[in-house]
Amino acid sequence: EAVRLAGEIDKAVRRAAKAEHPVSIIAHSMGGLLARALIATQRAVWDRMCKHPEARLIMLGTPNQGSYCISRVLTGRDSLIKKLALLDMKHEPVDLLGIVSEYPGLLELLPENLLDYAEWQKLSQADSKRDEWHLPTAAALQDARRVRDRIAGSPLDPARVFYVAGHAPATPSGMDIQPDDDGKARIVFLATPEGDGRVPWKTGIPEGAKTWYAPAAHGKKPQ
Repeated sequence: EAVRLAGEIDKAVRRAAKAEHPVSIIAHSMGGLLARALIATQRAVWDRMCKHPEARLIMLGTPNQGSYCISRVLTGRDSLIKKLALLDMKHEPVDLLGIVSEYPGLLELLPENLLDYAEWQKLSQADSKRDEWHLPTAAALQDARRVRDRIAGSPLDPARVFYVAGHAPATPSGMDIQPDDDGKARIVFLATPEGDGRVPWKTGIPEGAKTWYAPAAHGKKPQ
């Protein structure tokens, strides 16, 4: 996808150059990681874009270091899967989770510690609801880590990259295994008020990036 985006950016830069106009990228959520993948793998196109001094990458709630909402999806705790199950007359929720657990783009949004298959094994062994979800495979997680490492290995220019952080009352910020009232183990998600409902500020905002804070939840920021 970074290759396809690079092609469109390159065409836009060539058109804009005739009028000496800048080309900037405004990227919501995982779109920011796609833009970063472009920077990491199609550097020549990014450099051509940045020949204009006003060219920018503006991220809106990008999960630069992952989002625990993705682990909520994969363990069947997120409302997204429940809504899909209501619409799908053919698959049970656990079947849908088996499908989405193979999506590379979804796994690439996991927090750093959950790119480790051993962590998923621990969660699986401890969760009393383990039969309601699917473990991502070790190979798929390794592929996701390679993508994230490639992105992380390409530094961002703080003069070019800006971030807009949103706000919601609670944002998933961690996972833990705790006993329920019957003494059975269960996955518990921790939350922080410093986030947009999907992405915490701590794991979203790139180091050194100029940041604005908007009173809007994750999905509302583009509006």
